[in-house]
Amino acid sequence: MISSTAIALTGFIAWTLLLLVRMELIRIYLVVSRQVAANELKPDNSGLSPFMQRLARA
Repeated sequence: MISSTAIALTGFIAWTLLLLVRMELIRIYLVVSRQVAANELKPDNSGLSPFMQRLARA
């Protein structure tokens, strides 16, 4: 039987990966659509929308 700790840990890992993939897909879209130059992106998304900044902190 799977413990509740293992389920919680798996959920946390899945949520983290989902947020990471979502942020990277948005960043790729912004670069491909030429809204932001690739070398202007900062790790904390400080030059982007408040949503992207929150996503980076999460």
